Amino acid sequence: MEQEAKSLGRGRAKGRNRFVPQGAPAGSDIDSDASVMSFSTALEIDSISLRDNDAGSQSSSSTYAPSSTVTGTTDNMSSDESVSTTRQSTETGSSGGRTSTSNYSQESSIVKTINDGFNKVGEDGHKVQVVTNYYQMNETPDFHLYQFRVDFTPVEDNTSIKKALLRQHEDTLNKYVFDGSVMYRTRLIPKEFQTLHATSVAGNVAYTITIRLVGQVNPEDSMYLQFYNIVMRKTMTLINMEELGRNMYDRAAAIKFPQDRLELWPGFITAIRNHERGTLLCVEVTHKVLRTCTVLDLMRAIKQPGMSANDFEKAVRAEIEDTIVMTHYNRRTYTISDVDFKATPASSFRGQDGSIQTYAEYYQCRYNITITEEMMKQPLLVSKPKKKDINKGVTGDIYLLPSLCNPTGLSNDMRKNFSLMKRLSEHLHMDPTTRKKKLDEFMYRLTTNEKVQEEFAAWNIKFAATALNTEARIMKKQQIVLGPDPDSPILPDDKGDWTRPMKNSRSEMLKPEHVKRWVVMSPPKDVPATRSFLTTLKKMGQEIGIQVSQPLDIIEYDVNRYDQTILDEKIRNFGQLDLVFFVLPNNTLRRYAEIKNYTTLVLGVPSQCFLSKNLTNKNLNSIASKVIIQMTAKLGGVPWSVKVPLKKLMVLGLDVYHCSNRKGESAGALVATSSPSLTSYLSLVSFHKDKSELATNLFTDFTIMLQESMRINQYLPSKIVMYRDGVGEGQIGYVLSHEIAQMKLAITDVYGAAGEEMPKLTFVIVTKKINTRAFLNGKQNLPVGTVIDTGVTLPERYDFFLVSQDVRQGTVSPTNYNVVLDEMAMPADRLQLLSYKMCHLYFNWSGTVAVPAPCQYAHKLAYITGVAIGERALPSLTEKLWYL
Repeated sequence: MEQEAKSLGRGRAKGRNRFVPQGAPAGSDIDSDASVMSFSTALEIDSISLRDNDAGSQSSSSTYAPSSTVTGTTDNMSSDESVSTTRQSTETGSSGGRTSTSNYSQESSIVKTINDGFNKVGEDGHKVQVVTNYYQMNETPDFHLYQFRVDFTPVEDNTSIKKALLRQHEDTLNKYVFDGSVMYRTRLIPKEFQTLHATSVAGNVAYTITIRLVGQVNPEDSMYLQFYNIVMRKTMTLINMEELGRNMYDRAAAIKFPQDRLELWPGFITAIRNHERGTLLCVEVTHKVLRTCTVLDLMRAIKQPGMSANDFEKAVRAEIEDTIVMTHYNRRTYTISDVDFKATPASSFRGQDGSIQTYAEYYQCRYNITITEEMMKQPLLVSKPKKKDINKGVTGDIYLLPSLCNPTGLSNDMRKNFSLMKRLSEHLHMDPTTRKKKLDEFMYRLTTNEKVQEEFAAWNIKFAATALNTEARIMKKQQIVLGPDPDSPILPDDKGDWTRPMKNSRSEMLKPEHVKRWVVMSPPKDVPATRSFLTTLKKMGQEIGIQVSQPLDIIEYDVNRYDQTILDEKIRNFGQLDLVFFVLPNNTLRRYAEIKNYTTLVLGVPSQCFLSKNLTNKNLNSIASKVIIQMTAKLGGVPWSVKVPLKKLMVLGLDVYHCSNRKGESAGALVATSSPSLTSYLSLVSFHKDKSELATNLFTDFTIMLQESMRINQYLPSKIVMYRDGVGEGQIGYVLSHEIAQMKLAITDVYGAAGEEMPKLTFVIVTKKINTRAFLNGKQNLPVGTVIDTGVTLPERYDFFLVSQDVRQGTVSPTNYNVVLDEMAMPADRLQLLSYKMCHLYFNWSGTVAVPAPCQYAHKLAYITGVAIGERALPSLTEKLWYL
């Protein structure tokens, strides 16, 4: 990862596929392997020595509160309330702005991606047995189920309240399971019980419950899986776990950090699905960060003496917009889109039944919450309705009271608190032994609890108490080709790292690109240290075969006066440059964005950012070597390669990231290899508001890629492999019908015009954020190069799991590959090997990464474009990895 990359922090995560709010940046579940220690350095620019190892997260689902049009206001929050400023979190262990998906979602219909008769199990590599986090369902129910739709009048959005209302008729309905919308029974419901009446706990709201038969579900039907998962969630409440969003958490086991006003709730992600080895239960450890302060506390902290009302409102919006809050009264999460300073609890709205009431009246009637006179002064938080809210008839904005909402996730101040991050890390970074112990303890609770066993027995369900074993294969280490002698490759170490072997062999870069015409920008106080660093840079460059010329000038700049006009005045008179090197005093996003905007959109040259604190780092030689490698890659050089025997092959990566500076739009980045060695790349980014625009842009950009490949190589590729990141479970069908269709149209146009034979296309969906874990010997991380393609894979898919990257802390998470189109029809282990080889070609780290290099490059390009640039780079940068 480039030094400057983390200066932006991690991106805001789009939600998963289960009714998750899009753009959900905070309040996410934290995977126990989340790089918590990196939170403290998430805004550092010294990550050159680290690998890209994003942590997984799942966002919580959202429901709705009052939806209205404001018709009246009173005074805003008192202006004399002031405490020290606090920085609100915008994300917690997020996956970037990509759609993070679990491989267990049941909301979508199953899409078959494997051809009949194809053997997806490979043979290459050393075979081993591994222990997974899956548990076999020993007995499969053999009875039919009836599925019912349950509706409430007046409309009720709180699942726990709906469950409580239905429980008032538990004796009448007898044995059933209910998830808040759908109910399952083994028998039909008599007509006289299809309309029921219930009263709220407070006794002030009368409900009519309407139960309608939807259909019959047979044991072989995929919908039966939904029934299994509802039963599982119900049994988890029997062991005193609470539902927050889409997962279950143990409040009694909460880890409290009172001095930080923070709680960490441990929990479990569970999902039941049909796999190669039958119906399996997947269990994974997760955590949720809950903050004990309110949003009102944050707003009070922002207010400073002498601050104008206008400045205060701007500061509050900057702090709170796009964050996620959780309400006290129903423990639901909402993404905040705005703060309405003209609205207060005294404002009125028109409800879905047409009645008009104030927000204060609504909270009193609905939740028995009395809004005090002091609370009446608060402005209201605004949240946009989600798709499922709109389906329920909620079309207007949702208004929330700041004092009734808790911010979720970690704030930037918390991330900078090294002591806090270290304490959190002790709980979140579970090594394989600890993680396996937690999973076993959870299954022990389930299999020994009498109430749980009674519930399972009622539905003839039984799970194995021990985890499933399956076969895996460990592929051989891949040879790394360097210069000056490509015929003397080196091997990575056992962790997939060749930094030390490369140094010990005194190898040079495979295809060096020398640093010639460049300038250095430095704060005045850092100029002496910068000159010394440049000497080190030149020396380390010579060791790896890269000539670093003396910069044309070291330009001093005022860190307090910094915009594109000033940059242009200082740099433009040097004429055409190869690169601009910036020494930065800190990691301010605004400064980073100014640099990237100017160098990519005005100058059309790569830039390199470097934190001034690293000018005197004790590991300066190592840092300098990594910076040199990065710079030569940005200029078009090739640090190393691996041997790929396939000829006329093009490998592409595609990823999407939400744009923070283009409201409602996302950046779709497409990266393609442009050399036979698969080490040179073409990169394009386009912007879209919806999936259809993304597919259209893919047609255009892929056409350009093919035409440029023809220009560079004098031939068109005969084999094309696309690695597509950021695809949710419910989007697979769309990828098949639209994105692949657009690629085929582009192929038809370009190859038809050139009179060439049509190529073979293979399309692979790559997913890092999954819940599958596996352990070697039941207690060790899987080694780099491990493939799992049986047992826990899916029968309807051509899929496999690959561990291509080592982790320094916690439990390694394999990457899931779903081959949705395979015209190349290679044996399974050949495609697995190609995917593994491509994980060695990311030039920001002299080691393997979690996904194939074009996929990682696409993620990096989409990310930097989305958070900093907001426009496509100049054409002069299309053939350069300027975004490293």
